[in-house]
Amino acid sequence: MLKPPPVRKREIFTDAMQMKKKVEITFFSLVQAQEITLVLVPLEFGPLAYAYDKRNKFYHCLEVKNDGTLKLVYLREGQVRNIVILENSFELTTIFA
Repeated sequence: MLKPPPVRKREIFTDAMQMKKKVEITFFSLVQAQEITLVLVPLEFGPLAYAYDKRNKFYHCLEVKNDGTLKLVYLREGQVRNIVILENSFELTTIFA
């Protein structure tokens, strides 16, 4: 499978945000030292709000677990291997209700 270049991955991610579609992201987990694939809600792309160095860009996502709990996921641009837009849509107002 061909991996999209970084600019294309950003475009795919922002397209999914605008369309309110969930994404499947494959990334290299620094904690587990292996590639992981998760279904996530895309929130934004950019630096962390509290970051001193704003040059580092992150994929800001939300993982909605099966039991309804939410987990924020921040992925460095270099960690992300692949992004696929899924058919599943989302509404933030219903997630945080």
